Amino acid sequence: MFARFSLAILVAVVVAAGRPEAAGGTHDLVAVGARFEIPSEDGPGILTTLTVPTKEAIGAYRLLLRSEGRAALLQGSTVYAALPAGETATTPNGARIVEVVFYGRRSRTARSAVVFTDPSVTALSGAAETLALARTLAAVPPSVTTAAGRVLAAETGDDLVFGESLEILIASSPEAASSEALKVLALHGAEGTSLSTRRIQAAHRLKALGGARVYPDLFRRLAEDADPLVRAAVASE
Repeated sequence: MFARFSLAILVAVVVAAGRPEAAGGTHDLVAVGARFEIPSEDGPGILTTLTVPTKEAIGAYRLLLRSEGRAALLQGSTVYAALPAGETATTPNGARIVEVVFYGRRSRTARSAVVFTDPSVTALSGAAETLALARTLAAVPPSVTTAAGRVLAAETGDDLVFGESLEILIASSPEAASSEALKVLALHGAEGTSLSTRRIQAAHRLKALGGARVYPDLFRRLAEDADPLVRAAVASE
């Protein structure tokens, strides 16, 4: 009886979690990430991390939706948040927080970024929580970024974000980036469609991963692809 009762509670929680919210709600968040500028002797480098939406990320997003940044967040524009008093846009290891990004699907805009700036900007609800989220994201391991990157590549409805997901995967796991690109290139669509755009982006990323040298048979087929834009994307190979 206890097992059946526990199962009923679990089903109720899942149903409640999937219940539709207003447009732009947290049910349409597919991934959350951050970009960091990492200091080094050779000059600053960029680290990008990614995860599926966590409780912390959802909480920060909901607070931002109640702030003056709501319109920009829902339109996919950059939200500028004042740093909380006494805080800096850095992580414990000295990396600079470039931006925190919320990725969405369906009623959510495909990509909304939060950038921290000086205190002269109006303080926003959720700024402190988003800053704490960024510091948590700085510690996300490549395996988590890779798993979330695969989800983002599969779930995003935006072609540019799809390309961005492949770039993130190239940095965290070239093998995963190759796998996602190959999946898209195996599909076929009319020239100028969304699928055509994604196949072109996938071809460009595979060129960065070795191109015809690593994928000789594939690039020979792409050179004769029905889509002239895909043929052009591999023409230099």
